Amino acid sequence: MTRLTTTALALILATGPALAASHTEGDSDGNMENQDSMQSEDMQDEQAMSDEDMSEDADVDVDVTIAEASEAMVNANPQLIRTRDITGGDIYTLAEEDMGMNWEDGLTYNAVEDGWTDIGEIEDVVLDQNGKIAGVVAEIGGIWDLGDKHVMLPIDGLKLVPVDDTEYSVVTRASLDDLQALEDLDEGFWN
Repeated sequence: MTRLTTTALALILATGPALAASHTEGDSDGNMENQDSMQSEDMQDEQAMSDEDMSEDADVDVDVTIAEASEAMVNANPQLIRTRDITGGDIYTLAEEDMGMNWEDGLTYNAVEDGWTDIGEIEDVVLDQNGKIAGVVAEIGGIWDLGDKHVMLPIDGLKLVPVDDTEYSVVTRASLDDLQALEDLDEGFWN
């Protein structure tokens, strides 16, 4: 609606002086040339202002459209999870007796189970070039950030476990010793 109003106003302002000039009588040729020059400048100024208004309207429209789309996507799919709800979560390893169990795609956990061992914390979520989750960076071992190690755990070896309505942890079949044997990541790995 704003764009239509702005466009109509610009059109009226642009044609008004031209219409008024065409209905005046007794103007000399020199006076007409001055008026034509002034009208041309006025029209250029009005067009520039109209273009700026439309640009601002377009920016607002894009912002509103993105916000509406984002809200609609979240409302349409409540299964979406933000990475901020995963980072900082605990990493658990299964109980010793569960290590050999079948790790199916459809297997899910609704809560942290008794017998699981907390072996670290999720430092970051890693995406592939297509934007799909490739894994997590895990901080394992050490005490109070002394002697800890950062390793990447591939997503196919993890199961997401809800802790509450807004936080998640992961569980893996790998033991702490298995994870300690992985290559330590440094900042250069990501660059």
